Amino acid sequence: MPPEVEAMRDVRELEQALAETQAPDERARLLARMNALLARTPMGRRRGDLRIDAAYFGKITDKLARRR
Repeated sequence: MPPEVEAMRDVRELEQALAETQAPDERARLLARMNALLARTPMGRRRGDLRIDAAYFGKITDKLARRR
């Protein structure tokens, strides 16, 4: 799997963990990890609507997961 797709899968998992967490220190840790992942992807280095790109990468990740 391409590194960008793996990074976006990790971002989706972090988003889910953020939605479930109430502890401020845990949320800060998760956000820092998410920002680090996004900074390493081409998406994190350009401007645009990341929600659209995230949805696109989510579809690709799901499609690749079904092929396994």
